[in-house]
Order: sequence, then C-alpha cells, then structure tokens
Amino acid sequence: MEIGDVLIAKQMNSDFTTILVKAIGRVTEPSTDGHRVGVEWIRDFRTSPITLPTSYRQTLTKVSDSAKSRQLIREHILPLLADGHETT
Repeated sequence: MEIGDVLIAKQMNSDFTTILVKAIGRVTEPSTDGHRVGVEWIRDFRTSPITLPTSYRQTLTKVSDSAKSRQLIREHILPLLADGHETT
C-alpha cells in the first residue's frame, strides 16, 4: 500500500454477495514492518450494505482500474463519502 491509497474495511455476509462497509480511510504512513500502515479514518462514517462481486471476498483486494470498478466506486462508495465527513 502507498500513501494516499483508500482502504475500505468490510464485513462479508454469509450469502457471500453482500458486504457491509464498516469504515473508509486513506493511507497516511507506509508500512515499516510489512504488517501495519498509518490510516486516517473517516470519523462520522455511516455503515452501508453493498452487493458486490464475490471477487472482493479476500482480506485484501486491490481494485483494478476498469470501467466496472469505477462504476462500483461511483455508485456505492462515493455516496458514503458525502461532504461534511471528518477524518481522524
């Protein structure tokens, strides 16, 4: 992960098609030990269920720069980041 990358913490439902977005943050410090990074989390984030392709079941997934991924972010993630959210 690099500084500026966006992280989305999620919880997968048992149906393996719906996730609950638990938190969104941005990497602020690179990993020095291969396990931890500094993250600035959005403080007043509201959780939201989102139906996603099962390719997002892994613990860590890098989202590709494709039309489908951009649409997913535009339709599901950006609305969760409405103006007025503070970070911590």
